[in-house]
Amino acid sequence: MGAFITAMAISHPFPNLNLYEKILTPQASICLEWLPRRESVLEIGCSAGYFTNKLRQKAGRAFGVDINKELVNLAQQIYPAVKFMSHEPNILPFPEESFDTVVALEVIEHTDNEKEFIDEVYRVLAPGGLLILSTPHKGLFEWLDPFNLKQKTLRIMPTALLRLAQKTQRINNTQFTDNLQYHKHYSLEELKQILGERFRIIRVSRSGLLLFPICSALLSIVTRLTGALWPKLLLQSLMKIEGRIPFGRFSYNITLMAVKVPSPDRAR
Repeated sequence: MGAFITAMAISHPFPNLNLYEKILTPQASICLEWLPRRESVLEIGCSAGYFTNKLRQKAGRAFGVDINKELVNLAQQIYPAVKFMSHEPNILPFPEESFDTVVALEVIEHTDNEKEFIDEVYRVLAPGGLLILSTPHKGLFEWLDPFNLKQKTLRIMPTALLRLAQKTQRINNTQFTDNLQYHKHYSLEELKQILGERFRIIRVSRSGLLLFPICSALLSIVTRLTGALWPKLLLQSLMKIEGRIPFGRFSYNITLMAVKVPSPDRAR
């Protein structure tokens, strides 16, 4: 559920888990506030499982899915009461109508096919089930997305410098690649089109502006340079404060909650 948490979970062992659980992104905090008590919840893109475990506060059963097998194995060790599985988000290993709620924070922008992803979410949601989704917003500072800036830099970097960067990243036990997809940023109108008539949006939050992309970039750098937690917690706190301020169509983040609408065939 974010590169920062992923990097911390891998680079810092179990003793610091109490700190991880306190580090919630603004989108995650909004999700917890919005989510009513439910019977079952699935988090897609669960990373090391810290937020999936938080969701248990609102659900009898919690499940987490992520494509990263290493993180899924780590999550299962840390939170044995939660069921974690490594799987592609577009082909979920669950029967139809398995969950009351699906949470997908910062996931849709990573998928190869948005329609297939939403189709699969719709399939596993029970009638009247909730989808809580967040993604980068097509706002004023969309161009400052640190992930996209990194990809642009990689594509213009001379071969010798690229090889040096890759070697440095291997030494620091992190990944550095030049074939990742760009993050797509979405407007509210685009998300409405993607969800179509099968979902009815009931809540929307557009928040964060400039500090979010800047602090995200600094977090990535600090994580690679030092094992100290305090600068990461400070930057995360700044992101959290600004990330709750609504900036409307200029915002950097968007979070929405939608209800599954039964298909016409089922309604008959």
